[in-house]
Amino acid sequence: MKVELVLPAMPSWQVGEGSSVPPLGLMYIAGVLNEAGHEVQITDQQGEDLSDEKLKEKIKKFDPGVIGYTTYTHFGRRAIKIADYIHEAINPNVITIFGGFFATMNPKEILGTSKSVDFCVRGEGEFTALELINALEKNQDISKIRGITYKENGIIKATPDRPIIKDIDALPIPDRNLVKGNHYGNYANMSIEKFTSLGTSRGCPFQCRFCLTTQWHKNIWRKRDFRKVADEFEYLHDLGYKNALIVDDNINVSPKHVNRLSHELRKRKLDLNWFCEGRVGSGTAQMYNEMRRAGCKLIFLGIESGNQRILDYFDKRATVEQARNTVKAIRKANIDMITATFIVGSPTETLQEVHNTINFALKLDIDIPLFGILNVFEGTALWDEYLKQGHINPEEDWGKAIPVCDFHPDCLPRDTLVKLINRGYKKLLNSKKWVLKVMLRALKSRFRLKMYLKNLDKRHTIKQRFRFADISQLDLYLEDKEEN
Repeated sequence: MKVELVLPAMPSWQVGEGSSVPPLGLMYIAGVLNEAGHEVQITDQQGEDLSDEKLKEKIKKFDPGVIGYTTYTHFGRRAIKIADYIHEAINPNVITIFGGFFATMNPKEILGTSKSVDFCVRGEGEFTALELINALEKNQDISKIRGITYKENGIIKATPDRPIIKDIDALPIPDRNLVKGNHYGNYANMSIEKFTSLGTSRGCPFQCRFCLTTQWHKNIWRKRDFRKVADEFEYLHDLGYKNALIVDDNINVSPKHVNRLSHELRKRKLDLNWFCEGRVGSGTAQMYNEMRRAGCKLIFLGIESGNQRILDYFDKRATVEQARNTVKAIRKANIDMITATFIVGSPTETLQEVHNTINFALKLDIDIPLFGILNVFEGTALWDEYLKQGHINPEEDWGKAIPVCDFHPDCLPRDTLVKLINRGYKKLLNSKKWVLKVMLRALKSRFRLKMYLKNLDKRHTIKQRFRFADISQLDLYLEDKEEN
């Protein structure tokens, strides 16, 4: 059967902006479907710079029997509109499937709202999608397939959840022949050379209250065989990639796993840079040294706050001091770049605490702080808390990423938070010490030099970074900067 897999664009995206990360989840599903003999096409609307009209034309030309969409919660409603538009425009008989976080958390709402969606795949989708598409192709009963929600004679039905995939080594290597590597050259809102993504593990044993991973992976961490991961690195090297992003939910749950992988990569002498996301407090000095020697050039940390009270509210199970020590350890290991996220706008967070977080971020020896306003998603512990408190209406707020400051009476106003974030970025960019440090480090690192040369336009870079917080207020920042 011909299967189209689609990642729709974000609502705020405009043609010409490009994309950030290759759709690894779709590539995994494509690999499973291809092995079973299905013909698959992947379309990343942002990555391929496609308007809605061109997206429709590409899918229509392929003429699939099934279209599968994956989407994140914060642009799920746009994905429904895209699916309905495509369905009506190309073939009213095409079968439409939704998967990913959005479909897992909101299957009944999607099926009750959309004119086109026939099935929602809940949880990890590789084997569920395969069983479902096989059954549809052969016109077989689908009621025994675990992990799906669907309509039958106008009634929405759901089968029991499918267990998580315990042996993720059983999955084939993602099919990267279905995506064009030249589409991807932006990570953490920074322009870089083209890259692809891969995973070495899935899940996270921690339970941060703002994070959806808890629901998705049931707090179970599973790792791949480090040798098979190294095989995939070698495969990427042979395909001509120079950069790879490891998209694990938490790569440094096990320093032993990271050390083994790093040692194996060094043995193979691959000329391939890689980046990863990590947690403070879980790594070791030896681990960071091994990572650097194996080609790690950038670590993206989730630090989140400079206030222990707020970290405890998030249930981060980390401390402010651990954040300091982690950054110091990474610097001592001479890994080229560190970026980190910081969240402001929690209930009862004071003006002084917001200042504390921003100043903490600026004083840490990181290259780029990314400030954001706390958003809440369905499926998180914070969503459940605010729902019980009566701040959220599930009938109206499903499928949204809601800034907590927009509804919670104990939050600072959004305009105050945005102004403070603006000032933080302005202070950073006007800091002679920061600029000098950036320049000196660039002279010592070919990777850094290339990175900075690609991001010289301050206005563009600020605009891209600021989207992490609130792009609607960007002009206020730029006007303020120009006046001063």
